Amino acid sequence: MLTQRPHITFMEKLSNSSYSELFSLWSMLNIVCAITYFALATVHSVHSVTHLADMDIVTRLLNSFYFSLVTATSLGYGDLVPVGFSKAVAVMQAMLSLLIFAIFVAKLVSRRQDVTLEEVHRMTSEGIFYNIRQGLFLVRKDFDILIHRVESGKELHEHEWEILTTAFLQAQNLIEEIPNLYNGQSHDLYIIDEKRERLLLEAISRTFRRIEKLLSVMDMHHIHWKGHDESHSELLDLLSIMDSSMPVWRERSPTPRSQMFDDVVKRAHALHGRVK
Repeated sequence: MLTQRPHITFMEKLSNSSYSELFSLWSMLNIVCAITYFALATVHSVHSVTHLADMDIVTRLLNSFYFSLVTATSLGYGDLVPVGFSKAVAVMQAMLSLLIFAIFVAKLVSRRQDVTLEEVHRMTSEGIFYNIRQGLFLVRKDFDILIHRVESGKELHEHEWEILTTAFLQAQNLIEEIPNLYNGQSHDLYIIDEKRERLLLEAISRTFRRIEKLLSVMDMHHIHWKGHDESHSELLDLLSIMDSSMPVWRERSPTPRSQMFDDVVKRAHALHGRVK
């Protein structure tokens, strides 16, 4: 079995570290290197940083920390220069410090992008929510126009049948969009809340009540709505989409046991039986 390469594991651990952990690691690295420079200058000046061995102990310690920070930030003023073994320590420190700093900056940029994506997702979801409610309102207005025409004793011409067919088709598209409002739930993005969900369920319930009223008015005035194949087919498709969308919607809902779900399902089933 292939084993994971150690440096990949190390990089993943760094990438998954928090801001405080990265800063602590960066600080600890520079402190350890500063103590190393100080120790080399004290016990083995040949492998130390230039001029450190000539300083008193306090100044040597302070300049060791100074050289460590200069190396970590890649400033390189040139007033202190590593020689011998301290060169390897300085190179290793510079590489690790820059690596940690790069990951720190990348996480900051990534966090900003995540915030932007969350805002875009929220605005998009809000737009879908209001478009669905507005669209269903316009569909009901079309039904109201047809109901008023039939109750006035007027015949339905081809134009009115087209309005009815288009209204059913529009309702299909709107109901199909509803489950998409819940797609961000697993990513802690925008999740539709209970109040908005109640508004959507109420809009759908009103729409189906309006369809029931329209069909009842047509029956009372002896308009054979089942005989118009195109609108009748779109109505059947609307009910079929409702049957397939409701389980998905209810599964993703924060209130799946809401009584309003049961009311909408019962109304759709009743209309389904009447249409067939």
